[in-house]
Amino acid sequence: MTDASDKNVLTIEQTLAEHGFAVHPIRGMSMMPLLRQGKDSVSIVAISDEEKRNLKVNDVPLYRLPSGKLVLHRILDVCDGYYLIRGDNLKTFEKIPPKLIIGKAEGFYRDDVYFAADHPEYLKYVKKVTRFWRLKRIFYYPAYRFASSVKHKLFN
Repeated sequence: MTDASDKNVLTIEQTLAEHGFAVHPIRGMSMMPLLRQGKDSVSIVAISDEEKRNLKVNDVPLYRLPSGKLVLHRILDVCDGYYLIRGDNLKTFEKIPPKLIIGKAEGFYRDDVYFAADHPEYLKYVKKVTRFWRLKRIFYYPAYRFASSVKHKLFN
């Protein structure tokens, strides 16, 4: 979403602390096609430490990586002590502990129309995007990485 050198980083966290929510434009391509850079904005709500430990599959938390970068990705699995998280447009997964999470997306704005996280069209999209992620993780992504490494060795 953004990085620590961006002057808006403190503004997002301060706004969450002061008002309990923030609306921020999307930066980056990791949540495409749902969230479009420069076109959509996301509504983020502050969550308590208890809520951070009780997020569920398909929630979209905002978290700060140790590098300082703010990221907004989808929870695909709840594990013991961490969440398995990935952007909708990515193949790699991250293990994120609850302590890194600073908020949660409750919806987004597209062309001045608000879509809540419980909107039927949004839920249909989520189901489509996450339907086969476990099978892809086991079969497709390793095969894709293998093919990429073979291609790299042959043509570089």
